[in-house]
Amino acid sequence: MVARAPWELVPVLAADGRRTVIVLPDVRGEAVAELVLALADVPGVRLVVESRSGSPAHRLLSGSGCAELDLDLEQWRDERRFAQWQASQPSPREVAGVSRPGPAVDLCDPVAVCRADVSAVTAAYERARRGEYGGLGEAWLRAGQSLCRDQELASRALTLLAALGDGADPRLASALSEAAAASAWCWEWSRVSGDLVPPWPGPVSALAVGEGPLAGAVLVTGPSGSVRVVRVGDGGARGRIAVGGFAPQSVSVMADGTVLVVDEAGRVHADGSWVARPAGSGIARLLDEGPPAGRCC
Repeated sequence: MVARAPWELVPVLAADGRRTVIVLPDVRGEAVAELVLALADVPGVRLVVESRSGSPAHRLLSGSGCAELDLDLEQWRDERRFAQWQASQPSPREVAGVSRPGPAVDLCDPVAVCRADVSAVTAAYERARRGEYGGLGEAWLRAGQSLCRDQELASRALTLLAALGDGADPRLASALSEAAAASAWCWEWSRVSGDLVPPWPGPVSALAVGEGPLAGAVLVTGPSGSVRVVRVGDGGARGRIAVGGFAPQSVSVMADGTVLVVDEAGRVHADGSWVARPAGSGIARLLDEGPPAGRCC
């Protein structure tokens, strides 16, 4: 299932009834801790959560009545194995040699940051002012963990390219496209929050390729409660499909153009008469293409 909040997930797990153990290492933020507390009330679900003392997650969990095992206390530590671990660690002199800062990275150079240490680049972009590096910093932080895993230069460049907004320096896309040429994947187009041409269609929960009358289009569903239709070639809007009084969770298109939509209760709605309304012009087009008021991310 797709759940956007604990209140959508908890009833489903509670109805399942199977015994489940969930292990969550290095939990820091309050949002995850709140999910832990919601899941703790589900019968059959047991959680083992690791958090650092003093973190927002630890402060929230420690006052909740959960059983807490403080690993800083000697009673929970095997002193012999702890001494062996300490002996295996590099000396302070060795650590100083390894941690010596390397050459500075040009944060305006998209290829250089793809080659550099990802933690150092992330920390530098987090300290930067908005727009300081021509949109490169915003794209890097937007891609997040997708850039931090071990991968080839071409794959990292492709991920960063897909996260660029339309307001970024156009030279960045050119340099990243060249660096990503060796990737097994290729980039056609992407839309991110804040894009204006074409406008960002809002958060996406499901996609489907059009067939029949909708050939050459991609159908996009999200929390906005509608199905938007965009062109395959450039992501421009073709219109939207009115599905009725429910929130679509998934969408598919049959060979004859019939649109299948799954609602929040898991029911499938099929109707061959659904058609994409044209995007219109002027104020009507702005209202149709823009993301819903009050929504962001």
